[in-house]
Amino acid sequence: MIKNKKAQLEIMQSAFSLLIIFFIIAIAVIFFVVQMKSMNNQKLDQFLIISQIKKSKNIALLPEVQFTSENIAVSDHYDKAALMAFKEIIDNNQIYYRPLFQNVKLRLDEYDFKTGWKEQVIFDYSPKQFSDMKEFQIPVALTDPEEYRKSFGVIYLEVYS
Repeated sequence: MIKNKKAQLEIMQSAFSLLIIFFIIAIAVIFFVVQMKSMNNQKLDQFLIISQIKKSKNIALLPEVQFTSENIAVSDHYDKAALMAFKEIIDNNQIYYRPLFQNVKLRLDEYDFKTGWKEQVIFDYSPKQFSDMKEFQIPVALTDPEEYRKSFGVIYLEVYS
């Protein structure tokens, strides 16, 4: 009878040891899964930001909207007439521009010293349903060749996902 009790105690001790080990492993697995999910969310955010920056660079490098002075492209300076013509070019060439600016809305806010802020949407490829939107602002100088005057503006690039 004493041997039976001793054996039962050893079995219970082994069972509790296994239970504690299983509990520790379960906590470690839960911690690992939470860490991996957090890292994936961070990578997704980084990917979206990189995508947004690439799309803003695409806009800056388009020859259709670059401002040139003596045949030299000036960065962050746009010709207002070229931007308005670009609006029509995009409408006529959606096969080329739609994949380039997928899920993007581009608008220009121009500050005129006489009338204040004016908003103009250059193109809008925003989806009807989206889960996230990140906005990228690019301060730019604008030149109006018709009236020979310069102004300040902000290009808003809204990237939807």
